[in-house]
Amino acid sequence: MPYLNCIISCDLQSIVVLSDSRKDRKMSEIRRLLSHRIRALRKQSGLSQEELADAADVSLDAIGRLERSEVTPSVETLQQIAQVFQMTLAELFRFEEAKTNPLREEIEQLSLFLATKPLSDVRFLAKMLRDTARYLEEVRR
Repeated sequence: MPYLNCIISCDLQSIVVLSDSRKDRKMSEIRRLLSHRIRALRKQSGLSQEELADAADVSLDAIGRLERSEVTPSVETLQQIAQVFQMTLAELFRFEEAKTNPLREEIEQLSLFLATKPLSDVRFLAKMLRDTARYLEEVRR
C-alpha cells in the first residue's frame, strides 16, 4: 500500500495526500499556527495561561507546551479549549481569515472579551452598544 505512511489533510476546499516528509512539515506548520492562534485568543480574552488551563480543565504545563508548539494536542484538549473561547473546532483552526477581514477580527476580539464576563454585564454592554450606535447614526444624519 503506497499510502500506508501518509496522512490525508482535509479542509473545506481540498483533500491532499501528503508524503512523509511533506506531512512532517505540514504538521509542524499546523502546530505552529495553532499555537499562535490559541495564544492570541487567550491574550485577547484577557486570560492567563493558568486561567485558560483551569477553564479548559487541562494542566498549566499542557497550555504552556501547546503555546510553544512543543506538542500536538489531542482533539479532546482542543475541544475543551475551543469551548472556553465559545467556538467550534473549525473556528479554532481558522488561521488566516481574521487577518483578511478587519471587521471580523474586531468582532472576534469583542466576543472573546465578552465571553469572560457575566451574562448580566454582557446584556448591559450590548444595550449600551446599541444605544451608542443609534446615537451615532442620528448625529451623522
